[in-house]
Amino acid sequence: MTAHRHAPDIVRTKVVATLGPASRAEEAIRGLVEAGVDVFRLNMAHGSVPEHQESLDRIRRVAEALARPIGVLADLAGPKIRLGKLPGGSVEVAEGDRLRFVRGTAARKRIARSMALPQRSSGR
Repeated sequence: MTAHRHAPDIVRTKVVATLGPASRAEEAIRGLVEAGVDVFRLNMAHGSVPEHQESLDRIRRVAEALARPIGVLADLAGPKIRLGKLPGGSVEVAEGDRLRFVRGTAARKRIARSMALPQRSSGR
């Protein structure tokens, strides 16, 4: 057997489950682990820090009770772009149009004063 090959009896696949309101009770976590879950995903975009801490504590208690290592994946929320109100309430966009989104109140005020929305020619 070469050094880069693994023994055929080693299972490398992991089962990942997302914890949510219906599955974050300790009994539910235990049932999921007993059913084969190896890693729990915590979606940080939803819920509060104390809720996530309680979920983590529950996972750790179940892992200890079952003497089984359980992974935790903290799925961090990405940036959310909030544009505020657009001049005129909306902007019609067509294929090929170029738009620039700028964050921040000062930048938005500066652009709103000087921003001219693209005018389309009737030949388009």
